[in-house]
Amino acid sequence: MWKNLDLFLVKNSLYQHSQDKLIEHCIENRREAQEFLYKRYFQTLYIQCKKYCSDDEDVISIINDGMLKAYKNLQFYENKGSLEGWLRKIVFHTLADHFRKENRRLKFLEVEEAWTQKATDLPTDNLEMEYLLGLIENLPDITRSVFIKFAIEGYNHKEIGEIMGMAEGTSKWHLSKAREKLKEVLHKEDQRNVNAQ
Repeated sequence: MWKNLDLFLVKNSLYQHSQDKLIEHCIENRREAQEFLYKRYFQTLYIQCKKYCSDDEDVISIINDGMLKAYKNLQFYENKGSLEGWLRKIVFHTLADHFRKENRRLKFLEVEEAWTQKATDLPTDNLEMEYLLGLIENLPDITRSVFIKFAIEGYNHKEIGEIMGMAEGTSKWHLSKAREKLKEVLHKEDQRNVNAQ
């Protein structure tokens, strides 16, 4: 995305070798430190968001919102786990917030007649978006992509086929597999909750 990113990272070698200094300067609102942090992890965060959202403007907006939250909360980062992991978690929550704000509901509870139960009978109506996105993350890559395009982004099977270079029937197959897997995981979760009571 940036032509001279490597040069920028080398130029700011102080931050390259001292995460503590980078965090300290970000907390002090030093622009060069904040810019370094943003550019250093942008690609990772971009790839993370692109799994769920194909619109580049939305992805950039989500990353920007997430990084703003990170800057405001860096003083609470306790060096437990990696800084990258901490940032990914913040951006993941921001991604979930984005879907909530846009009133985009995951339609997999209602799609086609493959479900054996009515959506209202399933134990998933009140699940948090982060939890659902976490389940989706574990689907195989192509199946996950088809599911996201259908259930989150609202594409139909013909459009998904054109975008992903597959037959309409193949798209339907991947959606069915995604629903089966998610239903299986949610059913197991429901059983655990019943047994725990």
